[in-house]
Amino acid sequence: MSAVKELVSTSLWFVFIAALVGSPHFAYYALFPISLLAVGFVIESPRGIGVRKDTDRRVYRVGEEIRVRVNLSVERGVGWVVIRDPLPPEASLVGGSNVRTFFKGLRRLEVEYEYVIVLPRRGRYTLPPTEVYGEHVLGVRESTYAVFTGEKDVAVMPEFVLSRHLRAPRRRSKLAVPITAQSVRGALSTDFKEIREYLPGDPLKFINWKATARLGEARVNEYEREGKKTVFFLVDVTERMGVGSTLGTPLEYSASLVASLSYYFLKHGYNVGLYLVGSGKLLMPSTGSEQFHSILRTLTEVQHIEGSTEGFRSAVEKTKRIVAQYTPLLVYVTNLIEEGFPDVAGSLTAVISTYRKRLPAVVIDVSPYSVFEDGAVSLIELEKRALSVRLSPLARVIHWDPSEGSVSSVLAKTIMTVR
Repeated sequence: MSAVKELVSTSLWFVFIAALVGSPHFAYYALFPISLLAVGFVIESPRGIGVRKDTDRRVYRVGEEIRVRVNLSVERGVGWVVIRDPLPPEASLVGGSNVRTFFKGLRRLEVEYEYVIVLPRRGRYTLPPTEVYGEHVLGVRESTYAVFTGEKDVAVMPEFVLSRHLRAPRRRSKLAVPITAQSVRGALSTDFKEIREYLPGDPLKFINWKATARLGEARVNEYEREGKKTVFFLVDVTERMGVGSTLGTPLEYSASLVASLSYYFLKHGYNVGLYLVGSGKLLMPSTGSEQFHSILRTLTEVQHIEGSTEGFRSAVEKTKRIVAQYTPLLVYVTNLIEEGFPDVAGSLTAVISTYRKRLPAVVIDVSPYSVFEDGAVSLIELEKRALSVRLSPLARVIHWDPSEGSVSSVLAKTIMTVR
């Protein structure tokens, strides 16, 4: 160890000088570094180190400050203690310091401090293990090093708009799903819906005898059911949703938008379901705050999937039982490009032809390309708008450039569409 060598060398130099000049006084000076060395070997390096790390909450929103509290205790030894908390990827330190140095004297050391970080993206993050270095006061004994693996997990939710200012509609819907539309589930009301073919199990009291006599086949009156209708979100999580800047991919924007829409429709009593196109993750339609938290957790954790071949047609095929049972408003959120257009258009055409009535559908095209400074961006935007026009006979298409419009603006457009 360098400190030991320096002390021994210093002592020998004093002895050498004393012998050279013939003065014993210099020999006495040699006792001082030797004494320090002896004392140093008696004193330990800082040991008995303990670290506790915690945050004020476990769930945050994007951009919200996260306060990390650290408690450090050192039982034995004398020297300097350096404690370091590595930060999660993409985290920004906005307050305090994640690296601190303290001096451990003869008494027990216990200190508490905090620092503040911000995580700019949704997701689940782990605060990495804490590293602690203990340096001997004289540097004559080995340093100590410890890693404390009591990691803390925090979840960063996508931002969502509460939209409490939006009121119930007062005009006819552009699509067949007004805000007051009823569900296929729940008790029958007295509101007449339509005359349809008799199916086994239909109550005899609902048979329309006049229509039956006129058509020669059994017909029954169908009535609206109590409870709101269903909104079913299909969110694209394939690799096309990973383009853009690090913090501004279509998937990031989509998570925020779908969370906002889900909150709105659930607050209005709708059944809301979610399917992630590309991963196969399904949340069955349901209502209430628990369903919103399930949707929020799913949107918090989802990442775009490289190499997935699942498309809109495949997703609709896998969820056809839900479509048949609920006849929901389909909301497909994607990055609409020429490569995926035939899949979307073909699937919507097939679904519509399966039902006597047009199945209401909204396609939200999230365009992240304006963040790039490239002449090709204008051509891409023109192509996307042309695709929107071609798709408009089959569904209501909302083109969204996040650099030009906020989540609130798209939320308002979507809600006005189904009012």
